Parts: sequence; C-alpha cells; structure tokens
Amino acid sequence: IIVNFTDPSASQIGQIAINARTFVTDNEFRDDSIRGRILRSDEFEFITFEPTALEGLPTEPVAPGATLEFQIIGDLTVKGVTQQITFDTSVTLVDATHIEGTARAQTRYPDFDITIRTPPLVSSVEEGVILEIDFVANAVTE
Repeated sequence: IIVNFTDPSASQIGQIAINARTFVTDNEFRDDSIRGRILRSDEFEFITFEPTALEGLPTEPVAPGATLEFQIIGDLTVKGVTQQITFDTSVTLVDATHIEGTARAQTRYPDFDITIRTPPLVSSVEEGVILEIDFVANAVTE
C-alpha cells in the first residue's frame, strides 16, 4: 500500500494473495472440506486479488485523523477463475506512519466455478459470499 497524503487519488495498492492451504474456520471438518473439495488448494494454492482502480479518493491533501471512503476495483482469482469485484473501503489515516481500514465486497461462489454440496441436516447453502478484509499498515523505509 502506497499512501499519497498530498494527492490520495495517486495512492496505490499491490496484489493481495491468500494461501488457500492455510484457510481455517472454527471447525476442522469444514476446513478440510473447504481446502480440499471446494477450493482444491492442492492444485490452486493461492487466491489473489489484483487491484485495477481506486475510485472515490480525493485529489486534495488529507491530514492524519481523516477517514476516507472509496472503492477498490480489481480482479479476484479463485481456482483459476478470474472475476472483477469491487471492495467498498474505509481507511483511517491514524497518523503519518499508520493506517487502519476495512474492505468489503459481495460476490457469488458459482461465479468462480465453485460447487458446494449441501451438508446433511442443512436445507441449503446461499450462493452469496461476503469477503471482508480488516487491515493495518505501518510505514516502512525503503
């Protein structure tokens, strides 16, 4: 993440990669099912998001303490299938060296060629998925 305090619209976000082999929930049986049959993590180790645009960022300078609301548009790749999604994002510029934020998007798992068999004793599994990332970033020197 490169934050431009003078012109926030010139800020940049690099690729985000999540290792599907390390996916965990509160249930080991569910974890094995998600990593194995659903995400096929042995074949597709990483889920990636490649930002292509940041929309709604101001062009005028911002000061620490400000919270910015904007959208991150990009390509999400799951199991080798890529779809464009948009994250609604809120970032607080805590100070000149520290930001905190949340990014949230909605999508559908069938759009990524994912099939989920309905488990026993469950009437159905919704196709909608909410992706949410809470993040903290601290400045580093090059």
